[in-house]
Amino acid sequence: MTSIKEVAENAHKGIDHAADAAISANASIHHKGQQVKATQEEWVQEIKSYVQKNPTTSIGVAVASGFILGWMLRRR
Repeated sequence: MTSIKEVAENAHKGIDHAADAAISANASIHHKGQQVKATQEEWVQEIKSYVQKNPTTSIGVAVASGFILGWMLRRR
């Protein structure tokens, strides 16, 4: 027959295992979040650079995108 002490020890082992898994998952999520943030910052810099080098084209693309988006939303 299993004693209360053995049940408690097994429960502690399970909780410790779950805590270790949660810590590992948190570290992975944090690392991925940092990667996404770095990629986002890189893209923003590239877009800013493109807009500064090609302002007329950028305005044209923005206007065309606005018309297309407005047309698509009106059709709903």
